[in-house]
Amino acid sequence: MDLHMPDLDGYTATRQIRAAEPPGRRTPIIALTASIARGTREKCLAAGMDEHLTKPLDLNKFKAILANLIGVAKFAAAAPAPTVGHEALHH
Repeated sequence: MDLHMPDLDGYTATRQIRAAEPPGRRTPIIALTASIARGTREKCLAAGMDEHLTKPLDLNKFKAILANLIGVAKFAAAAPAPTVGHEALHH
């Protein structure tokens, strides 16, 4: 979630997403911002975001957060399926 969008900031957008979610469902929301100001992470969490990352994006941190939020099994299931050779499709 971008914190500084032109018409709707990320905090408000997150609050609206949380308010619209049906019971038992929680969409993972991760803040991604260049802001390193003290209190930004806490403000993100208070708005309903699940985590906060700063730019430049650390891909390993991002992967770890995703694995934690959606579960290791679901994260692994999202990996691309192995490709099957053309000849295997005809047998």
